[in-house]
Amino acid sequence: MNADLKPLSDLNVEFYDQDINTSVLRFKLTYFEKGIDLSSKKINTYIFLVAEDGSKVSDYLAVFNETEGIVSYTIPKDFLKHTGRVRGQVYLYQQDNIIVTREFSFMIKASLVNSFSSETKVEYIKTFDDLETVVKSKVIAIEEAIKGGTDYVSQMIETVKNGEKIITDVSNNAITTVTTKTDTLLQTIADNNVALKKDTYIYTDGNGFSREVSKGETDWYKIADAGNYSITKEEMSINAPPKGDSFNLIVNTSSPSLRDLTAVNSVSGAMSSSGWSGWKQLLRDVDTSHWQKQATTNEDGTSINISGYNLLDVEDIKNFDGYVTSALNAPINITSGYVKRKYRSGYIEIVFAPHSRKQVYRNSYNAAAKVWVGWEKNVNASELAELKGTDTGWQPLKLINGVTASVAPMYRLYSNNNIYSLSFKGTMNAFTNRDTVIAKLPSTVIEKLDRALTFLCLTSVNASTARFNRWIVELNGDVKFTASNYNTDGSSGAWNPLDITLTI
Repeated sequence: MNADLKPLSDLNVEFYDQDINTSVLRFKLTYFEKGIDLSSKKINTYIFLVAEDGSKVSDYLAVFNETEGIVSYTIPKDFLKHTGRVRGQVYLYQQDNIIVTREFSFMIKASLVNSFSSETKVEYIKTFDDLETVVKSKVIAIEEAIKGGTDYVSQMIETVKNGEKIITDVSNNAITTVTTKTDTLLQTIADNNVALKKDTYIYTDGNGFSREVSKGETDWYKIADAGNYSITKEEMSINAPPKGDSFNLIVNTSSPSLRDLTAVNSVSGAMSSSGWSGWKQLLRDVDTSHWQKQATTNEDGTSINISGYNLLDVEDIKNFDGYVTSALNAPINITSGYVKRKYRSGYIEIVFAPHSRKQVYRNSYNAAAKVWVGWEKNVNASELAELKGTDTGWQPLKLINGVTASVAPMYRLYSNNNIYSLSFKGTMNAFTNRDTVIAKLPSTVIEKLDRALTFLCLTSVNASTARFNRWIVELNGDVKFTASNYNTDGSSGAWNPLDITLTI
């Protein structure tokens, strides 16, 4: 049995009223199609049976196989007397959580021995209502006979003996005399703790015997003895559950002052629980039938991890958000990582992020075309920044070693698609010495250099001929004038522009 919403289940089982100690119900309690380990879960189990004539019994279930979640219940001898169709439910109780399983039914049939007439065997009264009817009829007959003057002393002694035989199988207390009217007999039954079928609140122990709640008690919170009770709000109105009229009450106690009440509405199955903090509505199967049943995390809240998961399985209709190892059909040779999968009417979106990588890959399945579009790598923030590029803007280039300029020199470092460029602008005055370092670049530029950069720029015209200066940017960031062909000694002319863009 499990907590999924299902209709009334006919067990297709029949017992006879003489199947004493052999009429056994056995259930397997499952959670997501696996047996519940009752030893580790610390679950208490109860059963509630209602006969066709309205008779009820509520009792604990015996554990048959603790690790497989199998429980059993032997139908009490007295309950077997209530022939006809029987409806039942099993309740699971774990701390403050209660689950009501689906309803089931089976049959109790009368055995052939019950067909013998009262002329050949002692007739047994199956219910206390039948007993009441028999006793009433005999009292009326006695009263009418006494009125007529008939001496019934010997017949009254015989009636007492017959009454003792009638209730032997249903009570340890025998009727010792029939001398008063029906009200006196009913009071005698109550004084001997014999419960009538019409009683509205009863305590049931593990052997199926019953006794009343304390006489005159009307406050639910004052029921201190652990066990199962059948109670109506009409009889006990103080501190009753806010909804429903007839209940099966389960009382659990840990000390005389600490107890917990769980009331099951016998009509709708709604449940409430109270620890003196007020009644609150608990969930039933029907309340959760529309809830999402697929686990999205482990019980401790951590992400689900699956090994050997096929990332491109079109038959899998489940959504998934967790981690995989040894994944099949991964986009790269790294097969472990984070997976997010969305499924809708055959269409699938899947994202895979390999462990310890910045990359994220996406794929989708077109149900109409029955084809995967193929893995694509998403652009991450760092890759996007590289694509967008960086730019320092024009920055002043500070001159050193006595170098002067007619136009202040500046530099600029920028990138596009991770390709860096270094630009200079400005005009220097004459250089009288070769190999003159005019400035030093900052560390943010130096770290991008992978080689020395050599280049030529113009200088003044000499003898109607264009002349050039040779420059170099060293790996250490030195910007150096190395030589000029303006003069034979390598010195430059008066006009020395530094206008150029270099690819790093």
